[in-house]
Amino acid sequence: MNEEEFQTRIAMGESRNQEFKRTMNWDDDNTKYKIVKAILAMSNTRNGGNILIGIEETEEKRFLGVGMTESDFDSFNPDHVKDYLIRYADPPARIDIQKVDFTKKKFIIINVSEFEEYPVICKKVYDLGGKTMLENGAICIRTVAGKPQSSKVTSHVDMREIINLSTEKRIKEISRLVDIAMSPSPEEIDEEKFEKQIGDF
Repeated sequence: MNEEEFQTRIAMGESRNQEFKRTMNWDDDNTKYKIVKAILAMSNTRNGGNILIGIEETEEKRFLGVGMTESDFDSFNPDHVKDYLIRYADPPARIDIQKVDFTKKKFIIINVSEFEEYPVICKKVYDLGGKTMLENGAICIRTVAGKPQSSKVTSHVDMREIINLSTEKRIKEISRLVDIAMSPSPEEIDEEKFEKQIGDF
């Protein structure tokens, strides 16, 4: 993502496929929780999405790319974030983390891919200061109704969205396997060519 694309993203505001965070430090447990939950939610949302860190909302409800502090920016080691995420996501969430510097301002961009086959489920209790924030088996999504936010699935609308997405993927996979099964094997193609050549004589 180049600077022009980044500025366009900010101008678009938050959506189901885009979430903004102000500067935050990965060494803070609350940061880890917010990022993990957001990634789990984006993974289960159609087309995945982006998490942009270093964005603030003004009183006029506008978003500004103010950047991150140096220490906050340095705290985000992509490998450490991915290793931490593996503890909670099953199947593993697919993410790409970019550390960028636009106009001398530092930002983190986390690109989250839509799940491949099965929804991404929290596989471990997420405890924060003695309080359970996510349960083993929790499913998160970027909510369909109201203001988009990363949240545990609590409504039939959100659950149906995930089921529909998963069903579409299974149908495509079954169709692909049927196409493979119905396609002639290389041996059959060679035999057909041979018989045609014999017939030409």
